[in-house]
Amino acid sequence: MSKKSKLLAADIDRRFAYEEHYAPLKRKNKQREKEDKRGSRSQSILTLALALFILSGLLYPLIKMLWP
Repeated sequence: MSKKSKLLAADIDRRFAYEEHYAPLKRKNKQREKEDKRGSRSQSILTLALALFILSGLLYPLIKMLWP
């Protein structure tokens, strides 16, 4: 084997080892990101519902006072 082909073979081996090691980690990270997005979406909906509840509680006495 020439020096060039040895270097090429070593580079290919290195790339395969990298892919085998990091591919499952990338899949786990993508899955985690999806779960985080779902969690943040439900959290924002709950925050919005709470804000509307508080605002309605604050506005009700004002409306009651202005409209007899």
